[in-house]
Amino acid sequence: MKTKKKSRTGRPKKEINFDFFERACEMYPTAVEVASLFDISVDTLERRLKEHYKTGFSELLNRFGGKAKVRLRRYLFRHSLTSPAVAIFLAKNLLGMSDQPKMDMDKIDGIIFITEDSKD
Repeated sequence: MKTKKKSRTGRPKKEINFDFFERACEMYPTAVEVASLFDISVDTLERRLKEHYKTGFSELLNRFGGKAKVRLRRYLFRHSLTSPAVAIFLAKNLLGMSDQPKMDMDKIDGIIFITEDSKD
């Protein structure tokens, strides 16, 4: 008894250039943006990535997109040498500095006491 081969139906598989995918991740795109680059759905993108890399989009974005964060950080540090606004931004975000003094509020016998926190 002969067994029939199952014939494949449906659309042919769209090819994904995985080198291009890795370079695209360096721009830290969303899954929707990457899927649109290949003219496929996000579900198809996820399925293909799991077939090829054995993991999903978010894991791969962290792996390949880290270069974008390093590049941006390097640019910001370089730019902070000539731009006080960028230097202030970095100081506030990376060093936790603030323009406003920290205030503590205590309520004793119905009276509110506001004191400046001098620990910083």
